[in-house]
Amino acid sequence: MDRTQELMISYYKRLQQKQGRGEALRQAQLEMLKNVRRRHPYYWASFIRSGEWANLEGKGENARLRSHCLLEVTAAAEFRIQLLKH
Repeated sequence: MDRTQELMISYYKRLQQKQGRGEALRQAQLEMLKNVRRRHPYYWASFIRSGEWANLEGKGENARLRSHCLLEVTAAAEFRIQLLKH
C-alpha cells in the first residue's frame, strides 16, 4: 500500500467514526508522523481540506479547530519551501 492510500484510508475511517473533516485529516496526518518512513511532509503536507467544514452529518467544527488546522498547513508549506531552497 502506498503512503497516499494509507493517508486516505485513515482519513475516511475517521470520517465514518463521525470525526469532523478537519480533525479526521489532522489525525490521519499525525498518524503518519509516528512512522519514521512516513514522517516527512512530502507524504502528507500536500493534503489540505477545502470547502465544507462540517462532518458527514453536517455538524460544523468549531473555529478554534479551523484556525489550528490552517496553522498546521501554513507550517507544513513553510517547511516545504525551506526544503526547496536547500
